[in-house]
Amino acid sequence: MPTYSASQIVGKSLIARQTVPIKRQPSKSAPTVYTATPGTFIGVVYSWVTEGPDLYWQFLDENGKPYYTLHKPGLYSIDALQDQGALTVQEQTEQEQGVSVIDKVVKSLGNTANLILLGIGAAAVYSISRK
Repeated sequence: MPTYSASQIVGKSLIARQTVPIKRQPSKSAPTVYTATPGTFIGVVYSWVTEGPDLYWQFLDENGKPYYTLHKPGLYSIDALQDQGALTVQEQTEQEQGVSVIDKVVKSLGNTANLILLGIGAAAVYSISRK
């Protein structure tokens, strides 16, 4: 599962991937005021807060009143985050180091690209030698 920094999530819309309890306070003991079902829009992340070891995403309703959801891997749609331009920690690091998209493609192809080029070269040599 890709890892995102919290700063990449702020300003993005979270979509429920699983059932997500929504609370008015960032606490496990706070009552659930609403439950987002899979595929539904939860809100645009305004900020995040921590409560002990837990991280909560903070949203603001139409009246500016905050509401919260607990961060747990698998609760939110990664595809929706990627569609909004969120970068993983690895992608951020590569971007800061100046790694281009072409560099990533070549690196991901690795030996496969070399084998394909070798095969094309061999086929060209074979076809020339047959003439």
